[in-house]
Amino acid sequence: PNQVPVPDCTAAQQQCEALDCQYGVARFMQDGCVRCQCNDDPCVRANCSSHERCVAVAVRNPAYQEPQYSATCVEETNEIDDCEEYVANCSRLRCEYNIQRTRMPNGCDKCSCVQLETDCTPLIDECATIKCNYGVQQTVGADGCQRCSCKEYPCEKKSCPPGDRCVVIAYNDGIDLETKYTADCRTVSKPGVCPMDETTTNEVTCRRECYDDADCRGVGKCCRRGCSDLCLAPVEPTSPPPVINTTLAPDVPAPPQALPQQEPEVAASEGGKATLRCLFHGNPPPKITWKHGELTIDGSAGRYRLMSDGALEIVSLYRNDTGVYICVADNGLGVATQEIHLVVNVAVGQLSASVVQPQLFLAYLSVLSLARYVPRQPPLARHTASVRARIRR
Repeated sequence: PNQVPVPDCTAAQQQCEALDCQYGVARFMQDGCVRCQCNDDPCVRANCSSHERCVAVAVRNPAYQEPQYSATCVEETNEIDDCEEYVANCSRLRCEYNIQRTRMPNGCDKCSCVQLETDCTPLIDECATIKCNYGVQQTVGADGCQRCSCKEYPCEKKSCPPGDRCVVIAYNDGIDLETKYTADCRTVSKPGVCPMDETTTNEVTCRRECYDDADCRGVGKCCRRGCSDLCLAPVEPTSPPPVINTTLAPDVPAPPQALPQQEPEVAASEGGKATLRCLFHGNPPPKITWKHGELTIDGSAGRYRLMSDGALEIVSLYRNDTGVYICVADNGLGVATQEIHLVVNVAVGQLSASVVQPQLFLAYLSVLSLARYVPRQPPLARHTASVRARIRR
């Protein structure tokens, strides 16, 4: 078959690049090439009254590089009769985009900056539809339009030591009540071994809760169960298998089961922070809440932060934070609890000050008490003693 010759569009392209148009460039196809020509002044076809002047308005769409111009009539005020003043104003005028010259009724050309209006609608629509794994970052450009972009992967710039792997952790921000993400280095191979597999159920659906131990919260290990990878509580190599069954058959509803505690008591210093962890299994996965006395903690508020793995983090510890914290797991089929005791240690300097000062105060009170109850002679007794002394003389 005969091949269609490809037109040489070099000259047409050079002509488009050489054009310097005040009101934009119009592009059209001719002889298989893109050709360009300058747009006409939009005010040529404007029908303004004698008290109005025409102004070319540029509307910039972020989707296009060049603005589009339209004509609008603006009421004229403060007319200047001397054309020399018009010329002087035109020479002093500095515009960001372009200068609009308008012929006045007196025959003078008046200069004004081309008005630029930015259409932010496409960017607003993009912000409303953007989907991001780790949150949306909003910025405002020089044109005043808000732009949205996805936040980078939290582990992108996180450097972990050998043997650790970066893991993304989700948490609820107590200030703006939004889900945020942070990066943490976790051990890939934790101490202990996986418990013995005592399940006999044939799995139909495979589940993957983890790739290695770093994906498991607390001291949990990533253990293979049939075709599934589950986070289970570890056991020591010499210890007998745990009494409770730590695995769940897939797609079989089961109430929460408490796993053996690894940290039943947590100690921290006053002013620092403490992390309390509890381990449960259930199908569906249970919701974790915490209780401390009459206080119920089901989210992030104040000094409490409920992590995505159910752990409770308490910051700016006070000595009265010491006590028993109850971890409650509920998945609608049952409720299970674990108790963790938190001990807030007081600094030695603060403790000595709180003990010594009361002792000094009590000693001071004792001295005052003794001085208060020293027997004194009444005035009559002193007078009688002085009379007797005179008689002896």
